[in-house]
Amino acid sequence: MDHREGQNWGVLELVAVAHELRNSVAGVRLLAEAMATEHGITDPWKGYADRIAGAAATVAEIVETSLDSARVALADREWAWGEFALSEVCGAAAAAALRMAGLRSLSLSMDLEPGLGTMRGNSAAVRRLLVNLLMNACRCTERGSVVLRAQRPRGNPARVEFSVRDTGRGLSAAARKELGRPLWRDRTPDDRLLGGAGMGLWICRCIAAAHGGWVEAATREGEGCTFTAVLRTDLGEPRDHDRPREIAVTDGAEMRPPMIA
Repeated sequence: MDHREGQNWGVLELVAVAHELRNSVAGVRLLAEAMATEHGITDPWKGYADRIAGAAATVAEIVETSLDSARVALADREWAWGEFALSEVCGAAAAAALRMAGLRSLSLSMDLEPGLGTMRGNSAAVRRLLVNLLMNACRCTERGSVVLRAQRPRGNPARVEFSVRDTGRGLSAAARKELGRPLWRDRTPDDRLLGGAGMGLWICRCIAAAHGGWVEAATREGEGCTFTAVLRTDLGEPRDHDRPREIAVTDGAEMRPPMIA
C-alpha cells in the first residue's frame, strides 16, 4: 500500500463514521422537533427541546462538512453542472444557517442585488460554500448581525460576488496566517477552540476554484470580518480544484464595492 492509498483508507474511515453520525443526529433532531411541537408542552421543556434540535442541526452541518472534505480529498465530488438561480441558492443557504443565528440571538439577513439572474455550476456546492461562510460568521459573532450579500461586479457580468459580513471580534494577526488551512480552527480570547470541523474554509476554497474563482477576507479586530467568494457564472464545466488559491486577507471589515477585474 503506497502513501496515497494509506491516506485514502483514513478518509474512507472518516466517511463511514460520518455516515453513521448523520443517521443518528437526524434521529435526535426529528425527536427533539417533535417534542417541541407536542401539544401541551410548556417552558422550560419546550425551550430545552428547541435547543436540542438546534444543537443537532449544528452537528449535522459539521458532519456534512466532514463528508464534503472527504469527497474533495478523494477527488470524488460529483460536479453535476447546470444552470440555477442565484437568489434561490442564497435563500437556501440563509435558511440553513437561520437556526444557528437564532440560538446565538443574532440577526441574519440578505442583501441581494435585483436581477441577479442565474449561473452555471454545481448548485449544491455553491450552497455549501455559502452555508460554511454563514455558519462560521455565526460561530464567531457573540452579538449583532450577519449579512449575506450577492451582486454582479461592475464591468464583469460573467462573475458573481458573494459576501458574508459579521459583527464579531475579527481575526488576530496569528489567525490570518492560518486562515483556510485544513483542520485549523480559531480560538476565542480565553483560548477555547471555536466549534466546527476546521474544514469549512478549505472546502470553500476548493468549491470557488472549481467555479473559476477564489475566496478573500477583510477583517479588523473588534469590528468583525467580511468573507467574499468571487465565482465565474459562465463555465461549461468545473475547473481544477486541487490547488485552490490562498485566502488573501486585507485590513478593514466593511463590505467593499463591486470589483471590476
